[in-house]
Amino acid sequence: MPVTNALLILFSLVELALLVIVVAFFLRLRRSEALLSKVQAQQESFLNKLRFNAQMEQEMVETFGRRQTELTAL
Repeated sequence: MPVTNALLILFSLVELALLVIVVAFFLRLRRSEALLSKVQAQQESFLNKLRFNAQMEQEMVETFGRRQTELTAL
Protein backbone atom coordinates (compact mmCIF):
# COMPACT_ATOMS: atom_id res chain seq x y z
CA MET A 1 0.00 0.00 0.00
CA PRO A 2 2.74 2.59 0.82
CA VAL A 3 4.45 1.82 -2.51
CA THR A 4 1.19 2.48 -4.32
CA ASN A 5 0.80 5.83 -2.57
CA ALA A 6 4.39 6.74 -3.35
CA LEU A 7 3.90 5.85 -7.02
CA LEU A 8 0.67 7.82 -7.12
CA ILE A 9 2.40 10.87 -5.64
CA LEU A 10 5.36 10.43 -8.02
CA PHE A 11 3.12 10.20 -11.09
CA SER A 12 1.09 13.19 -9.89
CA LEU A 13 4.28 15.24 -9.52
CA VAL A 14 5.46 14.16 -12.97
CA GLU A 15 2.10 15.11 -14.49
CA LEU A 16 2.22 18.46 -12.71
CA ALA A 17 5.75 19.09 -14.01
CA LEU A 18 4.66 18.20 -17.55
CA LEU A 19 1.70 20.55 -17.25
CA VAL A 20 3.98 23.38 -16.14
CA ILE A 21 6.31 22.66 -19.08
CA VAL A 22 3.40 22.69 -21.56
CA VAL A 23 2.04 25.97 -20.16
CA ALA A 24 5.51 27.56 -20.31
CA PHE A 25 5.91 26.34 -23.89
CA PHE A 26 2.61 27.87 -24.98
CA LEU A 27 3.40 31.17 -23.26
CA ARG A 28 6.72 31.36 -25.11
CA LEU A 29 4.96 30.41 -28.33
CA ARG A 30 2.47 33.23 -27.86
CA ARG A 31 5.29 35.72 -27.26
CA SER A 32 7.09 34.47 -30.36
CA GLU A 33 3.95 34.88 -32.45
CA ALA A 34 3.51 38.43 -31.15
CA LEU A 35 7.12 39.23 -32.01
CA LEU A 36 6.72 37.73 -35.46
CA SER A 37 3.60 39.82 -36.09
CA LYS A 38 5.48 42.94 -35.02
CA VAL A 39 8.38 42.14 -37.36
CA GLN A 40 5.99 41.51 -40.25
CA ALA A 41 4.25 44.84 -39.62
CA GLN A 42 7.61 46.63 -39.60
CA GLN A 43 8.61 44.85 -42.79
CA GLU A 44 5.39 45.98 -44.49
CA SER A 45 6.04 49.56 -43.35
CA PHE A 46 9.59 49.36 -44.68
CA LEU A 47 8.40 48.04 -48.04
CA ASN A 48 5.87 50.86 -48.29
CA LYS A 49 8.63 53.38 -47.64
CA LEU A 50 10.79 51.73 -50.30
CA ARG A 51 7.94 51.92 -52.82
CA PHE A 52 7.38 55.58 -52.00
CA ASN A 53 11.08 56.36 -52.36
CA ALA A 54 11.25 54.53 -55.69
CA GLN A 55 8.23 56.50 -56.92
CA MET A 56 9.78 59.78 -55.80
CA GLU A 57 13.06 58.88 -57.51
CA GLN A 58 11.23 58.05 -60.73
CA GLU A 59 9.41 61.39 -60.62
CA MET A 60 12.68 63.21 -60.03
CA VAL A 61 14.32 61.45 -62.99
CA GLU A 62 11.36 62.31 -65.22
CA THR A 63 11.40 65.95 -64.10
CA PHE A 64 15.14 66.15 -64.68
CA GLY A 65 14.70 64.69 -68.15
CA ARG A 66 12.03 67.23 -69.00
CA ARG A 67 14.17 70.10 -67.77
CA GLN A 68 17.13 68.86 -69.76
CA THR A 69 14.95 68.72 -72.85
CA GLU A 70 13.66 72.25 -72.19
CA LEU A 71 17.20 73.54 -71.63
CA THR A 72 18.34 71.90 -74.84
CA ALA A 73 15.46 73.55 -76.69
CA LEU A 74 16.51 76.97 -75.40
